[in-house]
Amino acid sequence: MKTLVIHPKDPTTEFLSVIYKGRGYTEIRHIMNKNDLLKQIKSHDRIIMLGHGSPNGLIGYIYFFRLNESLIKVLQTKDCVCIWCHADEYVHKNNLKGFYT
Repeated sequence: MKTLVIHPKDPTTEFLSVIYKGRGYTEIRHIMNKNDLLKQIKSHDRIIMLGHGSPNGLIGYIYFFRLNESLIKVLQTKDCVCIWCHADEYVHKNNLKGFYT
């Protein structure tokens, strides 16, 4: 299973990196344009998203997650792991499948 990790750099959430470091996953640690992000998401089976967030998505990516319908449609076809505050609301609102906390 090809896995993509989206974890914006933030020293207060760096402890979460033990979840994916050394596993050979593709990592996105910086903000990238939405077309490149969409390409990366499309080319992976599992998407792990970690950091600070809200019911609207992962901080740093809220604009992409909330306003980009094509991104949400692609995420709906993936196994998602969402680890941020209020991720449950985001997952339920957008009908995603996977693990969230």
